[in-house]
Amino acid sequence: MQAPLSIHFIIIGGGISGLSAAIALRRVGHEVTVLEKGDGRTNKGYGGVRMAPNMSKILFHWGLRDKLLQVAAPSKPLLFSKFETGEVLGTQLWSDELLAETRGQFMCTTHAELLQFFYESAVAHGAKIRLSTEVSEIDPEEAKVTLSTGEVLTGDVIIGADGERGLCRRLVLGRPERVTPSGVTLFDTIYSTDRVMQGVDEELAKLCALEDNTVFVAFGANRAATGYPVHKRKDIAF
Repeated sequence: MQAPLSIHFIIIGGGISGLSAAIALRRVGHEVTVLEKGDGRTNKGYGGVRMAPNMSKILFHWGLRDKLLQVAAPSKPLLFSKFETGEVLGTQLWSDELLAETRGQFMCTTHAELLQFFYESAVAHGAKIRLSTEVSEIDPEEAKVTLSTGEVLTGDVIIGADGERGLCRRLVLGRPERVTPSGVTLFDTIYSTDRVMQGVDEELAKLCALEDNTVFVAFGANRAATGYPVHKRKDIAF
């Protein structure tokens, strides 16, 4: 279904949210320009990403199922255990009937692969993406942005997708974002499955040996850990 009137959207921020918005808008015939201050390489996040069906079903609906399966692996089983002892607490298997109802799948990948997936898909849909392009000023009334180079771009609608510390959020709030520490610290990393299986850690080796792209979760006192295979089971993300 095409929009009756095609207009020009300027999207500030070329992350997952900005690129997915670009795809959605191009699918219905709008002109889209994405402005990303990163170079497309160093702005990619590190670590794993687990998608729920409410996300993957949209990508399936967009006709991107086969492309997504090249970088993300479906996952049905979950294993729950105690953080301190490794004692198994239980398992969960998402049934085919349930997943069919959601029209999506649970899928595991990495942030870098997912961002590249969205970038390539947005380009294939006809979005214009400008990397290493920083916005220094926004005029929301005129739908106009000024770049750090002095260049001025004008559209019909501006979409802010430049993150919680971005220029768009400060403009909407009328002040810099006030961040309150939550007291929670998050770490993410990726281990080589081969290295783990060579005896680096016996408990991790058991988890790496699990089949069907099992997601494992360990609960403890004021701490928790989760992990799942990525890179076609060559690595494991925590």
